[in-house]
Amino acid sequence: MRLRQEEIDYTVWSIVRKLKESGKVVFLGSDEELLEQLRQALVKELVVEDELNREVDKILQDHQNEIQRESVDYRRMFQLIKNKLAKERGLIL
Repeated sequence: MRLRQEEIDYTVWSIVRKLKESGKVVFLGSDEELLEQLRQALVKELVVEDELNREVDKILQDHQNEIQRESVDYRRMFQLIKNKLAKERGLIL
């Protein structure tokens, strides 16, 4: 996961704070329950992206010789494949 626990906690806290300040959302339950639910949802999404990154990396490793032979930019190819797979799977990154 690219985010540390502290970054996840801060992000979740910031989202809840901004939503409360807007006055457009009414929350049921305690703040701690809400924070935990959002924390779990964020971590779940980050795990999905991590798995996708590993899959893209594996694909590129399997084609390492072609990539080197053709002097392909690895980062650009990584992003292109990742975007294609995300679109095919209906993922929003």
